[in-house]
Amino acid sequence: CGRAENLKIQKQLGLFDVVISRAIASANTFLELASKYLKTDGKAIAMKGKNWKEECVETAGETAGWKLEKVSDYELSEHQGSHSLLIFKKL
Repeated sequence: CGRAENLKIQKQLGLFDVVISRAIASANTFLELASKYLKTDGKAIAMKGKNWKEECVETAGETAGWKLEKVSDYELSEHQGSHSLLIFKKL
């Protein structure tokens, strides 16, 4: 548990099975950061708003060694809107 910018976490590059983002910039930026921390075949899960397709995440990272495996849509409580979990696999 920690932020990618944290020096303690940076000493653990390539050791994680899963990296999860919460409200980080674009999918490309997240995948670039996640790649450093994940093992091969690791998963990167991005929490995105309803306009995630505008980021072109379906092709984000394909040339950089990523595959978009699954998109799970969900509604937040108290009318906070639609969101999606984008699950990428590091190739």
